[in-house]
Amino acid sequence: MPSCFRSFVLVVIALLAFRPGGWAQETVLQYFNTSWKEIERRIPEVAEAGYTSLWLPPPQKGASGGFSVGYDPFDRFDLGDQNQSGSFATRYGTKADLLRLVETAHRFGLRVYFDNVMAHNGGP
Repeated sequence: MPSCFRSFVLVVIALLAFRPGGWAQETVLQYFNTSWKEIERRIPEVAEAGYTSLWLPPPQKGASGGFSVGYDPFDRFDLGDQNQSGSFATRYGTKADLLRLVETAHRFGLRVYFDNVMAHNGGP
């Protein structure tokens, strides 16, 4: 690509990014150490405050069951619906609670991101 064309493209991108009403910004709320039910209950407040996304802890069951904050994954596919590691629910709630939370967040126009550390493993 010729350098003059590349410079033109960079200038256009810069102008679009900084113009009033330009690209939308994302405002993420890191919402850790709270049950899925409590977060779901507070979604209207979160959306009204102007947040556009939630960053939540790892949703899977940890090796210490209902005491785990999620960074010692026991079963990456157990979202709180299997009897493993001494509990059905994760520290934050059941799979049904999690699905309701995500549905409610989406209804209010919020994106949901889950923290995920692939290098950690606390299970078999």
